[in-house]
Amino acid sequence: MKTRVNCYDVARMAGVSQATVSYVLTRREGKRISEETRLKVLHAADELGYHPSMAAKTLATGKTGTIALWLPLIHQSVFNHVAGGIVESARSGGLNVMIVQGQSSDSLAKIGLLSPTNVDAILAHDATGLVNDILDRPQGSPPIVSFGPAYSDRTDHVGIDLHAGSLDAVRHLFQVGCRRVAYAGHRDNLHEEDPRFRAYLKILNEFDAQPELIPLTFGDYEAGYRSVKEHIKPNSYPDGLFCWNDEVAIGASSALSDLGLRVPQDVAIIGSDGIRETAFFQPSISTVAQPFSEMCDLVWAYLRRRLEEPACAIQSAVLPMKLVQRASTKRD
Repeated sequence: MKTRVNCYDVARMAGVSQATVSYVLTRREGKRISEETRLKVLHAADELGYHPSMAAKTLATGKTGTIALWLPLIHQSVFNHVAGGIVESARSGGLNVMIVQGQSSDSLAKIGLLSPTNVDAILAHDATGLVNDILDRPQGSPPIVSFGPAYSDRTDHVGIDLHAGSLDAVRHLFQVGCRRVAYAGHRDNLHEEDPRFRAYLKILNEFDAQPELIPLTFGDYEAGYRSVKEHIKPNSYPDGLFCWNDEVAIGASSALSDLGLRVPQDVAIIGSDGIRETAFFQPSISTVAQPFSEMCDLVWAYLRRRLEEPACAIQSAVLPMKLVQRASTKRD
């Protein structure tokens, strides 16, 4: 029966001490190791197929090699884009990513995700309240980078200027000739604290237009389809539609088609976020796109510096969204 290879086997093959093997393979600092010795250890480990366990690395370095990525919802397309970017960046830096769907700070504490012994850092996307709750906990937490449209400025953060992007979206509808512009927004966020809703009202005021609201119970394809269809049947139809996100816009476009209405000739539609699906739906959906790659790269840079310089000042940036004009708003 083949026995499991351990660090003592590596030390024996390399002709060094077990402590030297530990220093090299866990990348510990504080001891000078010659390049020749380091390469001998790495070669022996490779020959034997040995890799130190995560537990051993944690004991040796005080680091877990794992970061937690918190997402409000795992199944929606926009959060898949974010997860993909963060996982790619983490892999290039030699870290593992634990993806967790957003919960309360108490529930996260109970399962150990607020302990520095379990994760080295926390990346929290679109989770202002959750981050602030954690920062208010007397027990403390690992380093946090807050990012996305909803972010906390009390820690390192990379924000997305959702208000300015929404202004561009609603203004674009009026610029292509719409005069009755409705907003399909989440029913819990139809107030002026929400940057999308606030932008919608501001542009309507500029064009002397009246608000027309389509409340959503959820921000997905089905909610967009159902809510828009139910709104139009008794109210006729607006000639422009600004949507909470791109999934809602795609669902709304399907509803309009089923009602015999044409996009964009009868109703011009624009979404928000810039998910891939908007480019391939028919007709393709105009949107204001988040800079996913730039955001994830900057989050990773902030995290890396925070881990290397724990006492550095708060790092911050707010990135703009980009108006992407497609078939759903291109009128002749």
